[in-house]
Amino acid sequence: MFSDQAASATQEQRAAVARWQGRDRFYEKVQQAVVGDGHPDAMTVAQQLSDLAQPLPGDVEVWRGIRSIEDTFGTGIDEVEGRADQVARRFMSTSASEQVARGEFLRPGRNPALLKVTARAGIPAVWMPPVGDQRDTHQGELLLAPGFELRIIKIVRSGDIPVIEVEVREP
Repeated sequence: MFSDQAASATQEQRAAVARWQGRDRFYEKVQQAVVGDGHPDAMTVAQQLSDLAQPLPGDVEVWRGIRSIEDTFGTGIDEVEGRADQVARRFMSTSASEQVARGEFLRPGRNPALLKVTARAGIPAVWMPPVGDQRDTHQGELLLAPGFELRIIKIVRSGDIPVIEVEVREP
């Protein structure tokens, strides 16, 4: 999908990907930096990731496990559906695999949900497998850069965990 992205990634960008994927959860500091409350090294990582991002060439379907509906959306599941579109101020990590999102990113948590994400063409993203840690390749991580609009399409409550269908697109 992003062969040019991997081929043209600088050493600084590859280092930023490694820092984002680090086992020390540095990505949390990067997310704080993006919204203006951050560590200078985290802001550098955020800038390198943003510079590495390229527009999606077409629409893709990806998945995201969330451990807490309330922490993610600031409200309970009953208030999520029908809420106004929001412009994301943070990166959104997603997986090409529903099984990975379910198996690795819902627990531990209270009140988890699965996001089924339709990412529209043009959204800047980083395809992590060719530039990231080889131990994480199985995750099929597609990192969406901040600035996209998130729209809740519907909530499916037929299984043990709700599936929130969302669309991300350019604002």
